[in-house]
Amino acid sequence: MHKASQIVLGLVCVLVALGCTAYAIVFIYEKTGSQVVVTILGIAGALVGAAYQFRLAKEKEAEARLFTEKQKAYSNLISTIFSIYQPEALKQKQPKDIEYARKFNEIRTSLIVWGSFETIKCLDSLSMSDAELQLDPLKWGLKRQAALFAAIRKDLGHKDPDDAGLEIAIGAIKGDERAEVRTKILK
Repeated sequence: MHKASQIVLGLVCVLVALGCTAYAIVFIYEKTGSQVVVTILGIAGALVGAAYQFRLAKEKEAEARLFTEKQKAYSNLISTIFSIYQPEALKQKQPKDIEYARKFNEIRTSLIVWGSFETIKCLDSLSMSDAELQLDPLKWGLKRQAALFAAIRKDLGHKDPDDAGLEIAIGAIKGDERAEVRTKILK
């Protein structure tokens, strides 16, 4: 069912419930008087409030569990990406492609369970080449990483400015080269 249909159906159900409740209140008032109606409304209000608070508490509990797992998966992903940029990894003639492929596969599996769809989509985009990759691999990689980092931070609840993902991605570059790369990327 589409989201719009669900919203309309929900509104119809609420309106029907409110109509039935109003009819029941008028009926009870006519048969018993205002004291009974006030008592019933007080009890109903307390029950609805308690149910709502219980639901909010359960949602927060579930989000807390989910946050911890997301945090682990995302930390693992980011540390793996940054480990690729370590000087000893860059000096190797043959990077450990098989080891990194296995590691990224494990991380992606974890993200399918705990991560957001946007994060998975951004991670997958790092493995898809296009014309920009051929023209400027550094710019291509940093833009894709920036989108990934921004999606991760958004999923974890951060309220970052628009360019925060790019700044995080550029942070993996040696300090003296960052300004030059930032200028090149923002062209």
